[in-house]
Amino acid sequence: MNRFSIISLGCSKNLVDSEKYIKDLQSNGFILVPENASEDIVVINTCSFIKNAVEETEENIIDLISRKEKKDIKYIVVLGCYPARFTTDEIKNRFAAVDLWLSIKEAGNIGKVLKNILLKEKPVVKDVKDSPLVKVTPFYYSYLKISEGCNNRCSYCVIPQIRGDYTSRSLNDIMTEAEMKVADGVKELILVAEDTTVWGQDFYGKPSLSVLLDKLSDLSLDWIRIMYAYPSRVDDALIDIVKSKDNICNYIDMPLQHISDSVLKGMNRYYNKNDILVLLSKLRNNIPDIAFRTSLIAGFPGETGKDFNELINFVRKTQIDQLGCFAYSDEKGADSFCFEGKVSSSTALKRIESVMKIQYARLKKMNKKMSGKTVRILYEGAGVARTQYQAPEIDNCVIIENPENLMAGEFYQAEIVGLDGYDLVAVV
Repeated sequence: MNRFSIISLGCSKNLVDSEKYIKDLQSNGFILVPENASEDIVVINTCSFIKNAVEETEENIIDLISRKEKKDIKYIVVLGCYPARFTTDEIKNRFAAVDLWLSIKEAGNIGKVLKNILLKEKPVVKDVKDSPLVKVTPFYYSYLKISEGCNNRCSYCVIPQIRGDYTSRSLNDIMTEAEMKVADGVKELILVAEDTTVWGQDFYGKPSLSVLLDKLSDLSLDWIRIMYAYPSRVDDALIDIVKSKDNICNYIDMPLQHISDSVLKGMNRYYNKNDILVLLSKLRNNIPDIAFRTSLIAGFPGETGKDFNELINFVRKTQIDQLGCFAYSDEKGADSFCFEGKVSSSTALKRIESVMKIQYARLKKMNKKMSGKTVRILYEGAGVARTQYQAPEIDNCVIIENPENLMAGEFYQAEIVGLDGYDLVAVV
């Protein structure tokens, strides 16, 4: 009755939470098994950031209810963002077969809760202080969540309602976890949060990600990668630390969302077009080879043809190394839900297509310039590798032509010899 599997939906931050839930369950005597492996309990860690995420969550719940009706599983436990966003009565009435709904706060003690409520057993917690880390990523890289919640209050976003206000993890807490990961064989540490760049504001009085990076860079890590940077908080101290430390990747994920001043104002973003242009120039001047990843939103309420043309011109003229463009999602509870000037989904999709067509053409040109160069790669297996300029799962990759004697998780020098679509092709 104590065998469980876990389904983790959504972003890498959710994946970090899932690792912690697994460890807590195991410390309470539960046994992790693969999904569809005669488990008694299925735990689903959900996402509900936008409509598509809500639909994916609900589809998974419906599938699990079907499995329960067939007696493949005994219990369904739903936790994370979905039960945090919607009222208990609303979701309980719709999915009565779910045995337990846990808020984000309650999920922190999931093992104890499951013992008490589902199994009616007295919790007997094992000592896990020296137990191995739980990781659901390959052994050589790991996500490190450095904070919880968000204070930015972007008008289109419901994360503050779901996750609460911003709270930084302490330096000691982060370093302890990072040291454990290094001891466990992690070579690449990927920093994640709703906003990594505001880390330390709540106890240092100012954003202090550079302080954390300085400490982390002393560890035996090959790569440290920054994700979810907020543009107006990418300051000189942060740029200097990335520039000066060899094991901090020349890579920054910095969602801009748009470039038009009127759209940025409507989104309640704390910067304007000129701020972005100055920042990108400063980044390139200080770190010429820095890889810049960003995300954009098309179809925000009030986005005019002029606003979109401004965005198109920005994408055309700016070196964006990795780009994702998404349609605005009208979320109940977000300020923008009440905005006038809604853009049709068909128009938003056409705008996305225009943006990505330009980006793909640029990416091919940038990749062609890599031909003949020798780069350091992290081999991931199955003939696939990455450079420091590529994050796992979301960016393009390097295809290795001669992988026969390579070991996953090891670094090699490789020569770029060609292209395969948007990926690089290399020989070790």
